[in-house]
Amino acid sequence: MNLIVIGEPELVLGNGTRNNALNEILQQYINYNKSVTYISSYKYDCDFLHKNVRYKSVSNYTKDKRYILNEKYEVRKFFKSLLENKEIHIQFRLPSLYTLQIYFMIKDLLPINKYSFYIAGDWKLSLKFNFPKKKYLYLILPILQDLCIKNETCVFTGKALMDKNNHLVKRGFSFYSTTHTYSDVPNNYKSKFNETSICFIGRLEKLKNYNFFLKLANTKVLSHYHFHLLGDGPDKVIVEDFIKINEIKNVTLHGHIESRTLFNNIIDQCKYFVLPSYTEGTSKTLPEMMTRSTIPIAFKEVGANDFILGQGNGHLCDVNDINSVTDFINKVDSSELAYNDILSSCINYAKDYSLDSQLDKMFGFLYEK
Repeated sequence: MNLIVIGEPELVLGNGTRNNALNEILQQYINYNKSVTYISSYKYDCDFLHKNVRYKSVSNYTKDKRYILNEKYEVRKFFKSLLENKEIHIQFRLPSLYTLQIYFMIKDLLPINKYSFYIAGDWKLSLKFNFPKKKYLYLILPILQDLCIKNETCVFTGKALMDKNNHLVKRGFSFYSTTHTYSDVPNNYKSKFNETSICFIGRLEKLKNYNFFLKLANTKVLSHYHFHLLGDGPDKVIVEDFIKINEIKNVTLHGHIESRTLFNNIIDQCKYFVLPSYTEGTSKTLPEMMTRSTIPIAFKEVGANDFILGQGNGHLCDVNDINSVTDFINKVDSSELAYNDILSSCINYAKDYSLDSQLDKMFGFLYEK
């Protein structure tokens, strides 16, 4: 098939999208398709090839100009030309206001059984946390998304999300997203038993609950650990102020890290990874940290966390339970045997749920191989 992927992360001219994980996944899609084209937005028209994936901007969608329905004529003209190719499959990646608008503009042009939806998370919860005062957003947009996926073929990031929406769709598949391949998983873990660093990786917004990580860093019991915040976002200034006001000395706010070498150097120091998000689909960072011999910690009943960490390969706690996390870290720090058992389980999970094995199943489902 010639795969067309439509998604929210905007283009970075000559370098794919702003989402590095998505770039890596799109490159893996090439192994299952004749060609892969990613369609999103940019400040002006662009069309380029990066690592065998074609990136094309359609419409001028930005954070300041989110509504593009007035560009309907140009969008439909582009897709009419694109759909002349009969060996095509279109993947609409949701939740996304951009993708939603594109879908409604071209819905009547879509060939039967030649498109599907990829649902990456719970939109209602996401909007509710990030825009608590804009009630109309988390009431209306999820309803519009439900109208899109009703009686359609959908890939969901994890069984929990699929079970929540299975009554709507014609066919559903639970996909455990990651960016690591089977060959990335070491046969044996690298011991970091004596390391004293903990990391957070994610966008600095309310939904990601960075406050939990900062409060963890501010506990006396973990004062000997250094905490690395890797990410940028709208709440960066709030984070900086919190660190300054509370005089937290053991936190480094790195912002968004472009250099893979620098990123790797930081992760190599980290014994634990904390994912305090209030909502997730399937977190890619949990299995990625397992391949790096970094023990993951996350909340129960959030996305696919229970499935991913339910095999003794990390720690699950109730939402915002600081004591549970500090108790777990102290317990593991006091027993190298317990530490080794957890990392062994991490390696086993990472091998069983690598990106290549998951994509084999996903494209088998989509193309009914």
